[in-house]
Amino acid sequence: MIIYSNGCSHTQGHCTGKTYDDIIAETILGNGYERKVLLKSSKNVLLDYDALFTNQAIENKDKGVLLKNAMSGKGNDLIFFETYTFVTSLLNRGYKPDYVIVQTSGPNRRYHATDFGDYQEVNPHDNWDLGLKWEPWGTLETMQYVHILQELFVNNDIPYVFVPYMEWDMETFNKSPYKDLIDYSKFTTNPLDGHRNHFREMGTFTCDEAGHPNAYGYYDLYKRCMSILDSERELIQIEDFYLEEEIVYAPIQEEWRRNFISKFNKKLKDAEPWVVQELTQIWKNQIMNKKK
Repeated sequence: MIIYSNGCSHTQGHCTGKTYDDIIAETILGNGYERKVLLKSSKNVLLDYDALFTNQAIENKDKGVLLKNAMSGKGNDLIFFETYTFVTSLLNRGYKPDYVIVQTSGPNRRYHATDFGDYQEVNPHDNWDLGLKWEPWGTLETMQYVHILQELFVNNDIPYVFVPYMEWDMETFNKSPYKDLIDYSKFTTNPLDGHRNHFREMGTFTCDEAGHPNAYGYYDLYKRCMSILDSERELIQIEDFYLEEEIVYAPIQEEWRRNFISKFNKKLKDAEPWVVQELTQIWKNQIMNKKK
């Protein structure tokens, strides 16, 4: 059995190395499955794709394999390209993944090809000077990617789930020709809301201002994904997957910081340093004014 996942740091793992796709794999595949972290895309990887990617899936399918393709800073254009390439490569060999998990990233992210056949992540934190993908292009292209992947999965009878971690732009969404073509029952939440702001507002589901999930956040994503992928299967309890200290210390320990992140959950956006600094000063001023 083959499970494939892709996304950015919210799926790769930032607060903890064990993420929601790992819990899904343990639930479906049981103990003893292979966990493969796929290489970062490059010219050399793409020219030897079967040896580095497809063969790993085929050779380990009998014992069960989770192929993790997520990486920090990744945009939806590369997530789409890699996912479509992987599934198509398997289909061309007479196989297909049993489950596919796709976490959509920030619509304003993209990748920039270099002269050496590699790529650079372009996002609000990395290489932003190369130019972000502004609206309406960000959300419009993301919706196109989702629709194309959806058709690939449906036409080949592949169970799938979309995890829209960052929110889409509402104005672009309402004008998109793909608005009524996407099956939103395969989404873990409304893509106009995303998970990031909700998790930050919760106060105990993230480990930082950027809204990266902690053990509680990942467990919530796990339950949402399983309700779509295989709702009849018995779930693993959080204490049976994470260590006690991973659960106890999952929330940010400083109460003031949890409250800050919760209060400014939407305004934090991508949590660039200057944004965090500016909002921190606003919050300090509000507290000082209350004391007067």
